Amino acid sequence: MKTEKDRGILIGLAVVACAIVFLIFAAAPIQYRLGLLGMGITEIGLLAIAIGGCMLLRGGWREVFPFKKPRFSEIRGSIYIYIGVFGFTIGITNVLMFFFPGMREVTNALAEFFSEGGILLFVTVSLLPGFCEEMLFRGTIQSAFRRVKSTAAIVLIVSALFALFHLDLYRFLPTMILGAGLTYIMVKTGNLLYTMVLHALHNLIAILPILLGRASDNTAALFLPGMLGIFIIYCSVGALFLRLGIRRLNGKRVGGGGKAKRIVFNIVFGILILFVLYITPVGMNQPVIDMSLSLTVEEEYDDILHFEITTAGTYQIEIRIDGENVISSVQIVNALDEEVYNPGSGISFGASAPMHFEPGLYTCIITLTPPQTGESGNVEIRFSVKKP
Repeated sequence: MKTEKDRGILIGLAVVACAIVFLIFAAAPIQYRLGLLGMGITEIGLLAIAIGGCMLLRGGWREVFPFKKPRFSEIRGSIYIYIGVFGFTIGITNVLMFFFPGMREVTNALAEFFSEGGILLFVTVSLLPGFCEEMLFRGTIQSAFRRVKSTAAIVLIVSALFALFHLDLYRFLPTMILGAGLTYIMVKTGNLLYTMVLHALHNLIAILPILLGRASDNTAALFLPGMLGIFIIYCSVGALFLRLGIRRLNGKRVGGGGKAKRIVFNIVFGILILFVLYITPVGMNQPVIDMSLSLTVEEEYDDILHFEITTAGTYQIEIRIDGENVISSVQIVNALDEEVYNPGSGISFGASAPMHFEPGLYTCIITLTPPQTGESGNVEIRFSVKKP
């Protein structure tokens, strides 16, 4: 009945609203005080909301929270869908980081919050969200929209609510894509077990560097060609696996769809890969900083150059100073104002050396001093830091 359909939708929206209010006014203070333990308490609270919503829906527990014996074809299809979704989320996240550098600050803040590590991190960030949030979204909320006949509409609505629930504008689109994949799997299999495992796996991948005691490389390509290359690689692979997963979950033979369509698909995919193989090294080999300048100096002057290292590794430093009546000295310091490199000083000199950098912000200070106050001198400076 139409009234029953409207009632279910209203309950679903009310449950989402309740969960968001709970996150803002209850969970946030708890997490601030208790850290990871507070996150665990938050997930238990979300599970309680899911159970309350199930009671309002007047549905059976098995209908709202269906668990079934896994089937091999469904497992394969679900894995394909997840790999496809993962490819798109990584590709799009790189684009967003390129245009919105503030995402890195959010990521670094989360990494610091999760720095306690250990089994508590695994339980509160991977296991509990995988279980509790799936009970809430693919269980209660998706069941509230079960009378909506369009699969596309259900996937769009539930995934958008899932992204809204996470209260992160920067990651709204990647989170929505993940939610769309999980919602589609639930629609086609009717088995919460798959989405719970994949959700927990997705969160585990995000925190794995912390669990292993390694710095997480939460960076995007800093130059447009490299960013586009990464985007095309991940989205192309994602599209391929999404196609495989959708066919598998719809009971179709993987690789079917007509000879002509397969040929066109393979040609397009091959062209994309060739384009990526060409464009990605162009972007990835761009220097971290590469600048040249000419100055006329009449009094002591410090030229300050800032640059950021996003990936730990060995970089080649190139410095060339050609001066006329100007003494120049060069010093590179890290964010703690600790000296990490000092090639010396002179009127004209050059330095070229490999150096290991950790991720972070660095400053190159070039001090220019004329021989006497009131006298002027000219200097040409070339400074670069790049991968060897």
